[in-house]
Amino acid sequence: MGQTLNALARQNTQAFGKTFSGVGRPRKAGPRDPNGRLVRPSTAETRAEIISIALRQPHRRGDRDQRRSILIGRLILDGAVRHGTLTNAQLFDAAERYAADYARFKRAVASRRPLAVADGRAMTLDDPEAEAREYATDRG
Repeated sequence: MGQTLNALARQNTQAFGKTFSGVGRPRKAGPRDPNGRLVRPSTAETRAEIISIALRQPHRRGDRDQRRSILIGRLILDGAVRHGTLTNAQLFDAAERYAADYARFKRAVASRRPLAVADGRAMTLDDPEAEAREYATDRG
């Protein structure tokens, strides 16, 4: 028993995994700060990574133009949609305004659904005794 506890622990780490005590998950690989935390990437590196991911998306085709993010923008930029007097920017603005108006219309229509008419009667809250009252009036 002349060995120290640290020496025994170091011998057993290979049996338990890469952690010193053999408990928990292994440390993530990468450079570390003096306090032991992983070094965080700089803002420029993070921004470059985000842009590279966006440019790899199939609908972008390597183009940084924001208009490629929606279908009508891709159609306008590819030349599939043209108008004799409007520029691409004007067409895109008109498409965005139409999409916003249509979304407002759909919200307005959906908000009226609880008040919809069914079978010629206005829908009301469920009354558990309504059926019993109707049955009683029919029999009496």
